[in-house]
Amino acid sequence: MRHSGIVFAFIFLYGLGASTVRAEEMRDLRKAVEAQGSVINELREELERVRSEQGRAQDRVLALEDQLALRPVSAGGPSESGITADYIDRRIEAFQTSDNSRFFMSGYGNIRYRDVMDDGDIDGNPPSTYLVQFNPIFHFRLTDRLHFNSELEIELDDGGETEIELEFGTIDYLLNDWLTLSAGKFFTPFNVFGADLHPAWINKMASRPVIYDKNKGVIPVMTDVGIMASGGAPLWNEDSKLNYAVYMGNGPVAEDEDEPALEFENTPDENNNKTSGGRIGFLPIPNLELGASWSTGRTKGPGGRFNLLGSDLWYWNDGLELRGEYVRLSRKSEDRLDKWGYYLQVAYRMSYYLTDPTGWSGVVGRFEPVIRWGQTKGFNPDNRDQLALGLNYWLYPSVPLKLTYEFNQGKVKNDRLFLQLAYGF
Repeated sequence: MRHSGIVFAFIFLYGLGASTVRAEEMRDLRKAVEAQGSVINELREELERVRSEQGRAQDRVLALEDQLALRPVSAGGPSESGITADYIDRRIEAFQTSDNSRFFMSGYGNIRYRDVMDDGDIDGNPPSTYLVQFNPIFHFRLTDRLHFNSELEIELDDGGETEIELEFGTIDYLLNDWLTLSAGKFFTPFNVFGADLHPAWINKMASRPVIYDKNKGVIPVMTDVGIMASGGAPLWNEDSKLNYAVYMGNGPVAEDEDEPALEFENTPDENNNKTSGGRIGFLPIPNLELGASWSTGRTKGPGGRFNLLGSDLWYWNDGLELRGEYVRLSRKSEDRLDKWGYYLQVAYRMSYYLTDPTGWSGVVGRFEPVIRWGQTKGFNPDNRDQLALGLNYWLYPSVPLKLTYEFNQGKVKNDRLFLQLAYGF
């Protein structure tokens, strides 16, 4: 028993000593880790300081190069332009924007075949020809609120020449959820076809409605240069909405002071009189929209004052889409000049009718028949009645293959056949 007590006491003292040693080791280890952490933090701070100094130094060098017009020299001597690839690379690396900045590109294009029957094309275009068009759209978001957007139209015209135009270019500031302020060149917010539906892959037909014929319609797809405010807000519940857009711009010019035709393209203000207008859209339910538009201004000449009034309708239900628009253009002169027109269009996506998306049902479901009826009446002697029949086949959700045939009655009987492959990206 006495030996057992001695052994027990020895074990107890050994354990107590070991515990004391381990505790001291843990304290030493903790102190070492804390010291290393402090060193790491100091190194990080030093690294950030060095990076900051390098960045400021690089900015100063680039600024001096710009101010003194220094031209970098390549290995083989100065370049012809005075700017080398090295210089460009360094400028790109030095370019900094906010953390939220983003850049991306979208757009659309189409390849179209047009064949004019009977008496020939009323606009004097070649009777049978292929046409191609490409519209890249560039988007740059500097911050969540400040955006820059532009679209170019690159088109091979009927004469075989390549035309490049600025379709739109705007600076947009999102003030809040209900208001966006824009400045630049924009599609005039009059009805909906020009602002929203004219891109080839969105338009249900391979041609535009008769009221938007550039030469013989009531108005073209209108653009203007100026300022615009737009937005929308819910009404009495989440399913009802109100949207709006109001603008002020340079306005159109008269192609001839004694003629009623107006040119609504990118034009300067020729008489120091701005055009104003806008559109209000009302959605009482999510799949029905009613819209009203107006535009008023003055051009040179005796018939300078003009007024545009419009209305539009859209309804969608299980693949069935109904659209309609009305436009009235009035010119003030000794004899009041009025021109008006409208179109109604019905389209149906077969995929909503078929329940089996595989096999032949899947092929049939890609078809979309379209019917459009339109008229123009008024001061232009080329009044027209148009019935258009179309059949679309959707290769992909944004790639339709469209067949359109127009029956046109008026001063010149010019039925037209269109075959178009359009794409959006």
